[in-house]
Parts: sequence; structure tokens; C-alpha cells
Amino acid sequence: MERLYRRLGHAYLNSVDVYYLLLKLEVNKMSQSMVVTDCHKIFIGGTIAMITDEYSKAKTITLMTAEDTLKQFLNIQPDLIITDILLPAKHGESPQISTGIQLLKTLMKKYPHLNIMVQSEHINNLIQIKSEIDEHQGGFVLANKSLGYAEILNRVKWCLQGLTHIQDIQKNSRKESADDYTN
Repeated sequence: MERLYRRLGHAYLNSVDVYYLLLKLEVNKMSQSMVVTDCHKIFIGGTIAMITDEYSKAKTITLMTAEDTLKQFLNIQPDLIITDILLPAKHGESPQISTGIQLLKTLMKKYPHLNIMVQSEHINNLIQIKSEIDEHQGGFVLANKSLGYAEILNRVKWCLQGLTHIQDIQKNSRKESADDYTN
């Protein structure tokens, strides 16, 4: 919330501010565009189903590689990207955590106000880029793929509000290497 306060130039939000923020979010539900990037079709299908239930008018684009994701950003500027960090660079290549982390770094640098939600089983690897995440001006929210439907939708809302939620990164966990998760 501190980042949201800073952006609004307020030391606090009063009830009128909260009302207008919620109203803006509800109006935006009708016209939002979202990109979902994951190399596992089953997760893409589930994520799209959740988004469609909550944001029926949202335009959604599904992608499976880092390369496709970067190319799409030339054509559209989505309100939100939901991505795994275990991704292949190109079609036919094995997914690597390092590819997803590089994708995030590129997106944060080129699109500093982009709302990013990382939906992954490998979120502890994001400790590598925590300083970049902290500096990112758009929303940045983490969601483990094991979270329930309602919690994932909650996190989508947080991200669209421009909030940052990265408390799920465990600093003391063993960092997974890109080689730990290849297909």
C-alpha cells in the first residue's frame, strides 16, 4: 500500500479515495487486456478460465515462450501479464528458469508501469532480481500455482491496482538453478 500512497501523493487514503479506486477498477474490468505466458497448456487453460469468469470483457492473449511474449508487446500494451518463470526462450527449446527471469527483467526495464503477476512454483528464484522488483513502478505480485482460485483472483486484483506483494520469496531457501527444472 505504501507504493500506492506514494503514487497518489497522499499520506493516507480516505473513504472517497478508496471508493474512486474501486470504481475505476470495476470500470476497467470491462476493457482490460491481459497476457498469459506459460509453457504448460493446462495452466494456461485454468488461468484463462479464472480470468474469463471474473473479467468477462477482458481481452486475453495466451503465449508459451519468452520470444512470443516480447514480440506481442510490440503490438499491444496489456494492463497485466501473468507469467511463469519456467519458460522456453523459443518453441522447441527446453523451459528454463533463467529464461523467465530474463523475460521479467526485460519487461520491467522496457515497460516500467506494467502490472506483472508471476504465477509459478519457482518464485523463490526471484530473490535474484528482488532489487529490480522493488524498483518496478507497476504492480508486481507473486502467486504460487498451488494457491486456490479465490486467492489467485485476489492477487490479480492486487496487481491491477498497482500493488506489490512479494512476501512469498523466501530469502533463506535454497535457490533452484535453471538446471533443476528442465523438460
